[in-house]
Amino acid sequence: MFLTVHSKSWFDQTEWSVGYCPNCRRTEAIRIGHVISTTALYVVIRVRRKVGEQLDCCDNCGAEIDQYRDALVLDVADWSYRDGLPRLIEMCVPNRAPEPPIFTIKDEIQGFLAAVTRATRYTRVDLNNQWFIPLLGATLGASTCVIPVLLNDTDEGFRAAVLTLVVNAVIGGLVGVLVGGFRLCERNARRAIESAALKYQIPRDLLAEVAAEFPGRIRRAVARVV
Repeated sequence: MFLTVHSKSWFDQTEWSVGYCPNCRRTEAIRIGHVISTTALYVVIRVRRKVGEQLDCCDNCGAEIDQYRDALVLDVADWSYRDGLPRLIEMCVPNRAPEPPIFTIKDEIQGFLAAVTRATRYTRVDLNNQWFIPLLGATLGASTCVIPVLLNDTDEGFRAAVLTLVVNAVIGGLVGVLVGGFRLCERNARRAIESAALKYQIPRDLLAEVAAEFPGRIRRAVARVV
């Protein structure tokens, strides 16, 4: 009997607020929530769940930062990127002077896209965070040997065909992992650019102009936004 134990941790956000981030050097949205860790048998039988202390994290860089002293706290459902960061600031600190627009010149947008490019490189992707494409690759690899396995009527031939099937399935799965990694790079770049374009209300024409100098995954992500 095989016993499989799976551990998982994630940030469970419950509220929004705003504060000054020293790393980003500007007023930023703050995610408020807890890190939850779970341990389960066979993925579904939960045996342990731990809720960590409350964390206030910068939405842009992830660093722990303090809220403005007079800032209000909003439920996570009361604001979204589509509303824009200025709207969140207005809701949380209504008496504060409006913040100047962010990412309105080429140098600022180039810096932002360069950061997304670095963060979505293949070497930065968690290849374990996928299952469909590796499974598809393993299935296609194994399928190339199904007929030889079924047609072999000798023990030695059958064993050799089964071994070949297993090897091909493993190779197909590994190829699927590698191919899936490129897909994750594309997806992560698209999500980062889409959310930032909405949140910071980046001018679409300027974003498209600057993106022309960047790798294909960045250009394709920007094309979906504009």
